Amino acid sequence: MHDYIHTKPNQTSPAITPITEPIIQSQNVIETTTTSSGFISR
Repeated sequence: MHDYIHTKPNQTSPAITPITEPIIQSQNVIETTTTSSGFISR
């Protein structure tokens, strides 16, 4: 899922990358936190 979000903007327009990078990192932190807390079961 993250690969799609990560590669798609680069293919479409590289200018989006600096904006997308922090968002992806933030989502990773949120997912890790919620998963370890037990809110999300996969």
